[in-house]
Amino acid sequence: MIKPLLDLTAGPRLAATMERFADSALPGPAMRAVITAWVRAFGVDMDESAQPIADFETLNAFFTRALRPGIRPVDATPGALVSPADGVLSFAGRLDADSRLPPGAEVKNQGWAASELIGRAAAHLRHGHVVVVYLSPRDYHRVHAPLTGTLASVTAIPGARYPVNRLGLEHVPSLFTRNLRTVFSFADTDFGDVEVVMVGATNVGRITSSVNPGATVTRGDELGRFNLGSTVVLLWPDRPQTVVGPTVPRPVRYGEALFHTTPAQI
Repeated sequence: MIKPLLDLTAGPRLAATMERFADSALPGPAMRAVITAWVRAFGVDMDESAQPIADFETLNAFFTRALRPGIRPVDATPGALVSPADGVLSFAGRLDADSRLPPGAEVKNQGWAASELIGRAAAHLRHGHVVVVYLSPRDYHRVHAPLTGTLASVTAIPGARYPVNRLGLEHVPSLFTRNLRTVFSFADTDFGDVEVVMVGATNVGRITSSVNPGATVTRGDELGRFNLGSTVVLLWPDRPQTVVGPTVPRPVRYGEALFHTTPAQI
């Protein structure tokens, strides 16, 4: 019974309706009331915002807000892989020889193959690493580079918009590979060929890219923005290196180190 209800939320009509509302510039007092209600409902920390509530002309402008300069220092330790987003580090594990999440590592009902997630062959991710950062409505919704490297490609993959919450994860098999997503692929970094996947969700009509393929991206640079929603999946190969990982689940902030390795060992 729950799955059919979730199917109703996953189509483009609801997302288009929410997108029009989020992009609508309401009169000043009305817009401030909408944003203030959102801040109170979800516990948004406005002390971190670069702008006050009165400056936002649309709900989406508030949702994609910038942070105050310097409030998220990016870890500069050589060989650090940093969090690409604010949120909850909900999973950290390994892929198997077929670049799939093995049964013991599945997140609820979320067994999937890396090739299904990134939309192309994923032999480079055999026995590779995967972490998942979930963004709630209270979080800052810009996504940043977890490391320095050349951006080989940016691929937008169409899909559904199932909610990436407990209900969605428990009742929609392989949800991450069914929702719309944008894949940022980095080539030949300290961590190998790395994939940063922004996964859309209910009401997420757009994932906006901030960079172009071929660019050299520095750790902490902005990659893209969620226009409402959702989740970031980070994948990289198994390499002959020392990797020190985090405990999960726990809150994370963009720029803080999740893993460390020694580039000289690669």
